[in-house]
Amino acid sequence: MEARSEDELWMGYKTPHHNAYQTGALQHLFATNIIRAVGLKTYQEYFSFSMVRNPWDKAISQFLYLQKRHDLRSFLDVPRHVSFKSYLEKIQEKPHVHWQPQYLFLTDDQGEIIVDYIGRFEDYASSVAHILGRLDIAKSEELPHLNRSSRSPYYHYYDDESREMVAEIYARDIQLFDYSFDQKSFESRRAQIKFGTPSNLLASKWANFKDRLS
Repeated sequence: MEARSEDELWMGYKTPHHNAYQTGALQHLFATNIIRAVGLKTYQEYFSFSMVRNPWDKAISQFLYLQKRHDLRSFLDVPRHVSFKSYLEKIQEKPHVHWQPQYLFLTDDQGEIIVDYIGRFEDYASSVAHILGRLDIAKSEELPHLNRSSRSPYYHYYDDESREMVAEIYARDIQLFDYSFDQKSFESRRAQIKFGTPSNLLASKWANFKDRLS
């Protein structure tokens, strides 16, 4: 196992990709595994919360983040420039907290939600305000957004096939958290690509990126 610094010991890795309960570091534990670690009584004494995100948006974000994470590419056994559709196929074969469905973090073995509050990434500010209010913590400054990426809206990266792949992989998330794909913006974007007249340089960049999404 790769040596980790003292500052990283809290992540709880037992192997390069697993802690004592599941894949990933301890900050990504399923609620069921937190209960295993601390006991149901202790768990119920605390206010529990989490955030969910549109699965189509999250899938693109994770795919692009993969370029920065050699360890995750190694876990999936994929090259750095793996295509989006190949990535979607691979993640179904090798579960990992970075791409597993979100409901697994928040439900018990019977599928019942076991956290007190679920915020939404799309409504981040008000969700965080609610959490801070419940904890009686004053918001003193603008909350930082770590790991922020600079990219286009998620529907720019999809075609019909990849959209449906995500719909199947994350069907339970979509149903439980009431998410949908922005079909109207998707169709508008597709029309722009079909009928637009981009410069040769832009067209070349789009063609190269489109190959990676296929």
